[in-house]
Amino acid sequence: MDTTALLSWLETQPSALTLILKAPPEALDAHPIPEKWSARQNLAHLGRFHQVFLARLEQILTVDNPHLVSRTPENDPDLAAWMELPVPEIIARMKGLRSQIVQRLRDLPEEKWARTGVHPLFGPMDIGELLEHFLVHEGHHLYVALQRSRGH
Repeated sequence: MDTTALLSWLETQPSALTLILKAPPEALDAHPIPEKWSARQNLAHLGRFHQVFLARLEQILTVDNPHLVSRTPENDPDLAAWMELPVPEIIARMKGLRSQIVQRLRDLPEEKWARTGVHPLFGPMDIGELLEHFLVHEGHHLYVALQRSRGH
């Protein structure tokens, strides 16, 4: 596992927010597809997902091979509060959480990256695999947020 590449990806992927945030505020709250989340709601989901990732990381580091709790929008009671936040607050909180994630992983000794947790859908995952899952999931929602902010 190339932890240097994963950490670089973690640090650079948020630059995609620049393009999304160029949209006017009303575009970020628009629902071009009525039954789907707006750009702001996708960003709120990502902010909450940062909290979930941090909790999972700490669980993996403190419990041997823990079973990670499934966090879908339907079963996450903490998501509703994020969904009510204005975009600037979502971004500010996400940046703070991202800094915590980056620092925690940068400080992690190489041998700790092999610790695993059991993901509810993907089975056993080491920290690098969990981080890659986080980044792919984030990339998907950034793309969807960009689409929604452009009326698609």
